Amino acid sequence: MGITDAKMPKVGDHVKIVTPTTTELLLIYGEITDIGNGLICLNSPYASIGVGNPMWTEPKDVAIGTGQIVELFWLTDEEFDFLKEGA
Repeated sequence: MGITDAKMPKVGDHVKIVTPTTTELLLIYGEITDIGNGLICLNSPYASIGVGNPMWTEPKDVAIGTGQIVELFWLTDEEFDFLKEGA
């Protein structure tokens, strides 16, 4: 598999994005609503600093600079639905 075969994020994908803060990692979960101009925009039902330290638990529109993304994971529909239900 070459680099051209890698999956790229697209509008409608459910993802977890990992980005650094000054002391820990910020984990943002959401559905991609737009990509462009160096940003990935999400409707995010949940985010945490590290594991288990919620930053928000209600849906929020956020934009993340693509240069700040350390990792991006695709979520299954079941994982995303679990987050939307307020887990």
